Amino acid sequence: MNKMKKLFLSLVALTIATMSYAQSNLVATLTHGDELIMFYGAYTLRDAHNAAENGDIINLSSGTFQAVDITKALTIRGAGADGDNITYIVNGFSINIPTDITKRLSFEGVRLSNTTTVKGTLTNPTFLKTIIDKISISYLFRVS
Repeated sequence: MNKMKKLFLSLVALTIATMSYAQSNLVATLTHGDELIMFYGAYTLRDAHNAAENGDIINLSSGTFQAVDITKALTIRGAGADGDNITYIVNGFSINIPTDITKRLSFEGVRLSNTTTVKGTLTNPTFLKTIIDKISISYLFRVS
């Protein structure tokens, strides 16, 4: 009976450790047409951005992601900007999307920490349920 109890407790501990580890992993899911691509780790936003094309969607789990300079018109969705499940994008980054891109940039449910710098013209962006700690505008910020 003692061996069974130890085995049971070991399995419970392993399950809890596995669940804890899984919750601490950062995940970005890139939606490109009908294709879903998963990225894992602190630099998943960078990796997903590099693989994305204008108009794609990047979904981020809760947690702290390293920033990447945004050069594509994407939708970046997080788990939330406040409460228990926050998606942070930390370190300053810039937004510089070419003016000939007809798609628009959208942030949803994220907290942008440090300075977000808009370079050039940013046409009709969307920031839904997003907290921006500090923004710097280098040229023209046009909402049309």
